[in-house]
Amino acid sequence: MCKYLLFLIMFCSVVFFSNQSIAKIYSFEVNAPRELDFATIDDVFRVRKNMIKKYPIFFSGNYNPLASSAFAQVKSKKPWWGVEGMACYGPGQKGIEGVSEESRFIDNPFSLISIEEGTALRLLPENKACPSTFVVLSSIQFDDKTKTFTAVYNVSSHLKKIEQINKGSSKILHFSFNGLNAIDFGVPYVYAMSLKNVEFLKGNNLSKSVYRFKNFIHLGGSCGYTGGCNNGSPYQPETTFSVQKFPAQIVFKLWKNKPKSISELEFLKYKVVIN
Repeated sequence: MCKYLLFLIMFCSVVFFSNQSIAKIYSFEVNAPRELDFATIDDVFRVRKNMIKKYPIFFSGNYNPLASSAFAQVKSKKPWWGVEGMACYGPGQKGIEGVSEESRFIDNPFSLISIEEGTALRLLPENKACPSTFVVLSSIQFDDKTKTFTAVYNVSSHLKKIEQINKGSSKILHFSFNGLNAIDFGVPYVYAMSLKNVEFLKGNNLSKSVYRFKNFIHLGGSCGYTGGCNNGSPYQPETTFSVQKFPAQIVFKLWKNKPKSISELEFLKYKVVIN
C-alpha cells in the first residue's frame, strides 16, 4: 500500500512539473484593414472588443478602449485618414480615400508595437489610380511561458510594389514603430534590446535608452478633410528606422512602469521579424 502511494505521489509530481514546463502558444488571427469613415464608436471598436474577448490574456471583465489614453479622443461618426489618401493624395477631400489607416492597429490589438510607413508616395499622375498598398502584418503569436510576442511583417513586397509603380524609385525611405496598442495594454515603456539589419535614423532612439510610447488617436485637421479626421499622433523621431536588408529583426523589452535601467527585468518581450 505504501509503495503504491509513493508511486502515485511521484507520478503526480512528474505530471505536474511537466505541465508547468509546457508553453502555451497563442496564435492570433490578423484582421485586414477596413473602412471606418463615419462609423459609430461601437462599430469602430467592434472587432477589437471581440478579439480581446476571444483571447482574455491581459484583460478581465468588461474592456473599454475609451478608458485608455490611446483611444479616449476617438470621435464617433467622423472620417478617418485613408491608406490611399495618405499614400497618394495628401491632405484634402481625398485624404479619406481607401481603407482607414488606423484600423490596422485598432483591429489587431495584440500587435503591441506596429510598423507604419514614414513617408507618403504621392508620385502618381492625377489620372492614374492609387495603389492600395501598405505594410502587412503577416502573423502574430504569444508564448505565455517566455512572455514573448512575435510579430512577422511583410515589408519587402510592399517596397517592390511601390518601386514598380515609380519605375524603380521608392519614396518610402523609412518607417516608424507605433506603440498605440502597447499603451492600451498598459506597457508603454520600451527599449530595443537587439537589432539585426535595422538602423534607427536618430542618435537618440529606442536602442539607446528607455522611452515611453506617446501614440493616441484624436480628431485633427491633418487630413485636410472638412471637419477633420480621426488620425494618429504624435510623431516620435526616436522610433523611426530603416531596413538595411531582409530579413531583419528587432527585439523590444516592455514595462508597465519606467525601469531604473535597461537591464531591469521586463514585463514582456516583443520581437518583430521583417521580411
